[in-house]
Amino acid sequence: MRYLPAEFPLEPGIRYLNHAAVAPWPKRTAEAVQRFAFENMTRGAARYPDWMAVEQNLRERLAWLINAPCSEDIALVKNTSEGLSFVATGIDWHAGDRIIGIADDFPSNRVVWESLADRGVAFDQVDINAEADPEQALIDRITGDTRLMAVSSVHFATGLRMDLARLSAACRETNVLLCVDAIQSLGAVRFDLDTVPADFVIADGHKWMLAPEGLGLFYVNPAIRDELQLTEFGWAMRAQAGDYAPGDWRPSPLPAVSNAAAPTCSGYMRWMPACHCCRRWDSRLSSVCCRTISIICGNGCAPFPACRSSPPKPDPNGPAFSRSALPATIANESTGH
Repeated sequence: MRYLPAEFPLEPGIRYLNHAAVAPWPKRTAEAVQRFAFENMTRGAARYPDWMAVEQNLRERLAWLINAPCSEDIALVKNTSEGLSFVATGIDWHAGDRIIGIADDFPSNRVVWESLADRGVAFDQVDINAEADPEQALIDRITGDTRLMAVSSVHFATGLRMDLARLSAACRETNVLLCVDAIQSLGAVRFDLDTVPADFVIADGHKWMLAPEGLGLFYVNPAIRDELQLTEFGWAMRAQAGDYAPGDWRPSPLPAVSNAAAPTCSGYMRWMPACHCCRRWDSRLSSVCCRTISIICGNGCAPFPACRSSPPKPDPNGPAFSRSALPATIANESTGH
C-alpha cells in the first residue's frame, strides 16, 4: 500500500491506519464539498438539474459497486441506522416472528431489532466469539419462525469477516430474509449480489467509501421491495414529485432518495468523494482509497447505464481500474483477515 500524503494532508503527529471508523476525508472530497458550498453561495440552485444528474450518476455507480442489476434498486439514505430502520419498521411483522443477529454487533444493528419486542418479535442474539464456526452458529439458530437474519459484513470490533455467501445460501434454503450492514467493508472488500444475494444491503459512505457522513447506500431486493411498508414521507417520494399542487398522490415506484431526507440533502447527498474531480490513478496502486475512489467517481463522473447486466467498459481516459481487478485479498489490506 502506498502512502498518499497529497490526498491526506494531516497535521504533523496524526496518523490513521485505516478508514473503518470516522477518518479524515481525502483532499478531493473536501474540495468537492467546498465547490458545492461555493456554488450555493454564488449561484443558489441555478444548476439544480445538474445536481439531480449527479445524484442519479452516483446511484448508478453504487449499483455497479455491489453488482446490483439496476440503479433503480439503490436508494440514498442519511446513514446506516436509517436504512436498518426502514427494514425494521417496513416489514409486516407478526407476533412470534424471530430475527437472528450477532450478540455484540454494533448497536445500530442490535437496538433496531430489539425495538420490535413490543410487537411480539424476538431477537435471537448469537455470541459468535464463543463459536469455532460463527456462520454455522448463526445458521443453527434458524427455525420455522425466523423471518430475518441481520449481520455485519465485518465485525466492527474484532475485524471478523463473515462468510456472507454461506449465510445467504442458508437463508435462501430456509426462506429467511438476509440484511447486511456492509459499512465496515464496502469499498475495501468486493461485494457481489450474484455471490451474496442479500435482500437488504446498507452502508454509510464515511468509512471505506471516503465520503462525508450523512450519505449512505440502501439496496432492497426488487422482488420484495413492494412488501416494505412506507414509514417515512416527504415530497420527493411521490411519483409526481415536481407537482406541488394539492390532490391525490401515489408513491414513486423507484427508491431514489430517503423520503423525508430529500429536501434537506439537495447537495450534501450528491457529492460522494469528489465526483467531478477524479483523475487518472496509477494502476499499480493497491490502496483501498485509490480503488474506492476509482469505483465511485470514475473520470469526470461519466454516466453509467442506469440498468445493465454487465459492468461498463473502462474509460480509456479514466482510472486504470476494472471490477475484475479487485481481488478478495484486498481484505488483507483493510481488515487483517
